[in-house]
Amino acid sequence: MSNIKQKRRRLYAVLICLILCSVCVLILGAILHNFVFLTEKINVEGNIRYSADDIIAASEIELSSPIYSVNKADVKNRIMLAYPYIEKVVVKRDLPSDLTIIVTESDPLCVSKIHGEYFVLSDELRVLEYSKEKHSEDSLIELVLPTVKRAMLGERIELFVESEDKYITDALEKIKNSTIFEKIKLVCVESKFDIYAIYEDMYRIEFGSVKDMDVKLEVAAAVINSDKLENGIKAVIDVTDPKEATVISNRDMELSFLDEK
Repeated sequence: MSNIKQKRRRLYAVLICLILCSVCVLILGAILHNFVFLTEKINVEGNIRYSADDIIAASEIELSSPIYSVNKADVKNRIMLAYPYIEKVVVKRDLPSDLTIIVTESDPLCVSKIHGEYFVLSDELRVLEYSKEKHSEDSLIELVLPTVKRAMLGERIELFVESEDKYITDALEKIKNSTIFEKIKLVCVESKFDIYAIYEDMYRIEFGSVKDMDVKLEVAAAVINSDKLENGIKAVIDVTDPKEATVISNRDMELSFLDEK
């Protein structure tokens, strides 16, 4: 009987030790959380358009606050809501006391007139800014879209036919990576089977669909650099069938057949 009592006493002693150890760990964790691992410095990386101070202010992270109390998802949402050009935010804890906010900014690619206002868009069709007046930056491509359902700052535009945006982003990616990209002034993707671009206000390049568009762009570039085009004469370059590209020249040709919206 005494052996059983001794075993019970040892078991109780072990349990008490475990409980005391657990309490000590919890107390130590609370001390580290609230008094040791405090935010003393916030670094910002990857920012170009916005200052580090502005991004830190938007994050709403307070110095001297516990570093583990910072909710990364909330910080990301606050920064992206405040600054639409930021498309990605990563928050890293550099123990014991530093936080690093790494941002990735979108580059503006095109401007599109939607419901009477001008929207600057990224290559992924995220809304970066908008205004009543046309954007003055000459490097932006004028983009003619199908009917837009919704356009909000910092978010991708929504088309009435949601599946249509894939062919648009594909077309923009191919054009952006082409050798003639810098001289493209307008891209019309209003119809997925009648895509065309305006090159230097001189040539209308008809692609048809986005299929084999990289090849079509190479053929169009070859035509532009050949002797098939007369100097100073407007022309339509039809590469809908890249194996049989055709050119129609006319000095008084209207390159864009779009009605003012």
